[in-house]
Amino acid sequence: MKSNIPTTALKVPTPEDYAAFSAEDCHKLWATLPEDWRCPACQRSKFELLAWEQLFDREGARACMHVKQVSWGLCLDRHHYYHDWYARVCRHHDHGTPERFPEAVVCHQCTEREAAAKRVLRLPEDFSFSPAEIGGFTTAPPHSGEGTVDYYKAQVIYEAATYIFPQLEGTRPLAPPR
Repeated sequence: MKSNIPTTALKVPTPEDYAAFSAEDCHKLWATLPEDWRCPACQRSKFELLAWEQLFDREGARACMHVKQVSWGLCLDRHHYYHDWYARVCRHHDHGTPERFPEAVVCHQCTEREAAAKRVLRLPEDFSFSPAEIGGFTTAPPHSGEGTVDYYKAQVIYEAATYIFPQLEGTRPLAPPR
């Protein structure tokens, strides 16, 4: 059920929408998760991860003869954008040595929020927040691509983690919370 009509109100999927969702970006991983799975960071269920998002048709943009704006061989004209249900999960692991937590499957939005916290706070590249730690500084409402990052809480969690595991401590100073 694709539509080119933008929507601003929160749209909630029906059971039929959920059943028809294919998780194209991560189909194999999505299919391995049990129906009662929840993101270990934000605690949203697979159903609650579905959000009505604006997406981009890359295949159509590659084949498009309408060349208004071209970037990386893609037509970027607005007729290649559409709205559909979207959710993505990925494997999240500790980048440091020794590992502080085992690999886990988390939603893509939680990994994006973790990356934002690491970037804003200028944390070392080999540091990773655990899923439980990500849940301590982010919010993620059901069926929404929106969410928040509390950078102060992220900094406090990082400092606690590096105090417990001093070998992870970075050499760059932390930025003040915004």
